[in-house]
Amino acid sequence: MKSFLLPFILLFALEILHAQTYTIPGATEQPAWVFPLWFEDGTGAKDTIYFGYDINAKNGSVDVEDIIYGEGFIILDTSLFFICWGFPYSDTLGIKIQVFKDISIMNYITFYKAQFPVKIKWDDNLFYNAIIPYPDNGDLPRAWALFGCHDYSPEYPNCFPLGDLPLLFTDTIIGPPYLYEIWRKDSMVFNGPEDAYLLDLPTFGIMPYNQFEYTSIQNLQIDEILISPNPFINNVTLQSIYQIKEITIYNLTNQLVYINQNINTTYSILNLEKLSSNAIYLMKILTDNGYYSIKLIKN
Repeated sequence: MKSFLLPFILLFALEILHAQTYTIPGATEQPAWVFPLWFEDGTGAKDTIYFGYDINAKNGSVDVEDIIYGEGFIILDTSLFFICWGFPYSDTLGIKIQVFKDISIMNYITFYKAQFPVKIKWDDNLFYNAIIPYPDNGDLPRAWALFGCHDYSPEYPNCFPLGDLPLLFTDTIIGPPYLYEIWRKDSMVFNGPEDAYLLDLPTFGIMPYNQFEYTSIQNLQIDEILISPNPFINNVTLQSIYQIKEITIYNLTNQLVYINQNINTTYSILNLEKLSSNAIYLMKILTDNGYYSIKLIKN
């Protein structure tokens, strides 16, 4: 009897965990699914925004019909750190609640007076909730969230801030630069210089699990650069029609594992013996024609 009850109890507990629900404060009617995002900056200041799904919701930024879900403009205290969806509509008005019937819509997030490091947390059990309008994947989640940043500073491998602020993920997420599949973790941290106050409008959306073409490293066909062999064992040869200036290689947790600068050649042989075998890597190649990203497989 005990051997039967224990798996049953564990399964029941797991179902309860995956069915965890949250509520939107001030809403007269709760949407079917609520996904809070909790923020804390380097001073300890905290803020929360809410993303929600309901079949009866609209897809605009603020809709009259969605006021019942708590949507609407609120007065922002611009003397303090805060987070809001999209752009603030004035110096003092912003949106902290967004409820959609299409949760795949990517939404901008504004960080105001955010002092680094900034930590973002969420409940990854929510991605398993049966109410999400995506296919059932068994033991895998129905959805994942994508957090996108913008390519203003290509020298930074993970997230691209405005100007020269070096902003990187320290809680690394599997995925290539620009978009990150974050259902596997429940938090991530942005770092930056102590006097930085701006994150460059990242985007956030909920996508069907494993149905977004940019959430794995792509092995794109690139005619300008030839890499061989690939897969490789120890050495890789690069041939390019452009001058190669720099080569960096990252593992699947976006950690820098190799860098070769000031190359200035169209032909190079790399000794990658020290890289772990049976692994996939992302190689970023800087040429005088720009950046190229290529998937590497080491046997």
